Amino acid sequence: MKKYILSVIIVSTLSLVSCSKDDDATPQQETLGNAKKVILNTFSEQGNLTTTTLYEFSYNENSLLSAMKISNVDGVKNRTINYNPDKKVSQITQTFNNVAKILSVTYSGENATVSISGQNEPYGLTYNTTNGTYNYSNGTDSGTLTYGENQNLIGISSNNISVFSKTIVPSIRGIYANQDKLFAFISSFLSNGDFLFFDRNAASTLFYSGENYSITNESENGSLTYYAMINTNTQVKIADVIIIY
Repeated sequence: MKKYILSVIIVSTLSLVSCSKDDDATPQQETLGNAKKVILNTFSEQGNLTTTTLYEFSYNENSLLSAMKISNVDGVKNRTINYNPDKKVSQITQTFNNVAKILSVTYSGENATVSISGQNEPYGLTYNTTNGTYNYSNGTDSGTLTYGENQNLIGISSNNISVFSKTIVPSIRGIYANQDKLFAFISSFLSNGDFLFFDRNAASTLFYSGENYSITNESENGSLTYYAMINTNTQVKIADVIIIY
């Protein structure tokens, strides 16, 4: 499971991160508008396009994500999300090739337990009231989730080893900022590609497993935004994303 989480984090970290071209030096409040579609392209180390994935989204009356349709060369995954009265995710059901995978979440105050169908050991998430972090563990894998402004996830350590960290840009509008702060981590158990879709702020730099990346906002025009992620060592673009609002 540890290796799975790491692969989820790196693939998804390539997706929805950006830096602003706003000339106004005054930090702006993040936009709470939700995306309708996202097109994610990933590239090889040689700069060749390897995969294209389309994400389509639906929302409930509280502007929380209620359904996702994920389409790529492997087929279509349909995901439904249910919430408890506190607007925290209670269950996510993902169907792929007529097989359902169910993720259930229970809460005890700020703490949470994540159970996944087909897996024996649930994940426990324990909130640290002193520094606002979450510790997670399932008996074999453990680590810490670290948050910054606007409950933005800025770092994950696994067994005291840094998995990733990023520098956030508070002036950049967030995507799916209405979601609970644990949503990104919880949803990452289901599939690659959407880990940072629920981040509240974008990033300008990213560190992952010894590599540094820069994120550029290539264009932004009304209802469409285009971001790219560059390996700072090789200067090769390894991912880009088009967001349609």
